[in-house]
Amino acid sequence: MKLVHKSLMACAAAVCALFMTTAVAEKAKAPEYLRFYSPDAGFKPAGTNLTEIFLQLAGSLEAHGSPEPYLRHMQKEHERISAKFAVKTGQPHQSRIPVYMTPEYVDRIVANWNLLAPRLGLDVFAKETGGFVREGIRGTRDTGTIAVDIFNQQQKLVMDEVKTGERGGKVFDQLKAKLYTELEFEKPYVDMKGYEIPRRDAVSYALIFQGTRDKLFEKIDAGAAPEKAAKMKDFITGTFLELGRLAVSELEIGILEWSLN
Repeated sequence: MKLVHKSLMACAAAVCALFMTTAVAEKAKAPEYLRFYSPDAGFKPAGTNLTEIFLQLAGSLEAHGSPEPYLRHMQKEHERISAKFAVKTGQPHQSRIPVYMTPEYVDRIVANWNLLAPRLGLDVFAKETGGFVREGIRGTRDTGTIAVDIFNQQQKLVMDEVKTGERGGKVFDQLKAKLYTELEFEKPYVDMKGYEIPRRDAVSYALIFQGTRDKLFEKIDAGAAPEKAAKMKDFITGTFLELGRLAVSELEIGILEWSLN
């Protein structure tokens, strides 16, 4: 009887050990983006930290391989916070979403993306881009790169604009210019010798993104007439820029909601 009992205990211990090993292995394989965005939990309410906003945006691209979830999320958040402003103040609120970004405009972006995605592999490209953005922000040591410093600088400007009632288009253009300069986008040659890790990591992932994008654009050029190819490339580039513009607008309405609470 004791022998049988010991055997059962040993078997149970082995099963528990196997379960724990499997659980640890599954946890180790969990995507890194889950720290910033969970497809199951969905998006967080509009944020007040530009770095965290971009990390959530990047995570949504990694998870879904499409700009649509974040586009739809932003539509709803702008509507929600504008309605909250009206209830709190008794005054209508002029939405902080770019004026041209109407529901019809967003629908066209989504429709065009869904049309091109199967032919060009845009789902894979979006997922890879999300990963490059996340890594370019967090860095190889997961302690942040110069991108975080850039976001923090621009965040202060957004806060100033919200106080004065100005819209955030200017801040986004400044952010874009700053990122292009500091991350050395589109340079024919980049020498990173002597760069400290926070700068090297940010520039490295920017270069990796460029290489991936260039391969996609070469595929487009090889399969379409020049005029059509140019339109497709402009659309892809423009879509990602629109996501960045919406990320800045998220910060605007996040700060607005914080002020209403």
